Amino acid sequence: PLPDTDASLVARTPAADVYKVIIADLLAAEAGLPVSHSGANLGRATKGAAQALLGKVYLYNKDYANAEKYFLLVMNSGKYGLMDNFQEVWHRSFENNKESIFEVQFADIGGSGTNGRNGSYLPAVNGATGSGLATKRAFDAFDPADPRRGMSIFKPGDSFAPNISTALSTFSAVWSATGYAVKKGMWPIMYVNANGINYPIIRYADVLLMYAEAANELNKLTEARAAVNQVRARPSVNMPALTAGDTGTKAAMFTAIVKERQVELMFEFIRFNDLRRWGLAIQELGPIGYTAKHALFPIPQLEMDINPKLTQNPSW
Repeated sequence: PLPDTDASLVARTPAADVYKVIIADLLAAEAGLPVSHSGANLGRATKGAAQALLGKVYLYNKDYANAEKYFLLVMNSGKYGLMDNFQEVWHRSFENNKESIFEVQFADIGGSGTNGRNGSYLPAVNGATGSGLATKRAFDAFDPADPRRGMSIFKPGDSFAPNISTALSTFSAVWSATGYAVKKGMWPIMYVNANGINYPIIRYADVLLMYAEAANELNKLTEARAAVNQVRARPSVNMPALTAGDTGTKAAMFTAIVKERQVELMFEFIRFNDLRRWGLAIQELGPIGYTAKHALFPIPQLEMDINPKLTQNPSW
C-alpha cells in the first residue's frame, strides 16, 4: 500500500509550545554539561552557555524573574568576565577567552576568500558571505567620545594593514558604497583569504546587558545601572558611568539599555531581534521600508501548495 502522506502534513506548532521544548532541552543541558572544557573539547557548550541561553529565552518571553535568575547564575559563577581590550574579544590570539560564553569554532584550512576594497563584508557566522555595510547612521549612533566607534567602524582617513607585505594604508570613502566599513571582528590584515577566527555567539557583555534589562523590568534600577556600568567601564572603553540622575526612572533606564546594546553589540546579528521584541522595529527601520509584515518571512508558496494545513504569515 502507498504510505499515508497526509499524516506527515501538520499545522504550524504554536510558538509557546516550541519554547516549552527549547526550555526543557536547555534545562537538561544545564544539568548535564560540565562547567568548563579543556584540551580537544575546548569550545564545546558548557553549563554557563546553557544558563546564558536559558536567560535569553526567558527574556524574549518576558519572564523576567527567570531571566534574572539564570543571568545571575552566569554572573556569579566566577567563570566569566570582560576582556580589558574590546578588540581582543575577536582576536585570534584570544579565542575562547573569559568573555566568550559560547563561540563558533572556526579553523583555517587554507580555503580561498574574497579580497577587495569595498568594505562590504561582515564577519560571517555560517556559510553565507556575510554581506553588509557599515553606514553613517551606525557611525553616528556612537557618542563621539566612545572608543568603541573607532574599534567597530572604519571611517575615511583611518589606517589599516592592507596585506602582509605592505605598510599601513589609509581607508578611502570610495572603497565603500556608504563611505564606511566594518572593523569589528576583522582579521588584523584587511585583505586576506578566509581565516579561522572564532565567532562569539554569547559573550559576557551581552549577558550583563540582558541582565540589566530583566532587572529594570523588575524595578531593580540600581542593579540594572550597575550592570550597564560594568560594560561601560571596560578599561579600553572607559565611558562615563550612568547615574541615578540620568537613569532614575524605568523608562530612562530602558532607553539607556537600548542604546548600550546598540553600540556594544553592533554587527553581532542581535539588533534586529532586539528591535522586534521591543516593538521598536517599525520606528527604527520604517524609514528604510520595514513594515509590520517584515517581522516574519513569507512561507514559500511551494510549501503552502504541498501542505494545505499551513497558513501564510500576515500580509504576505
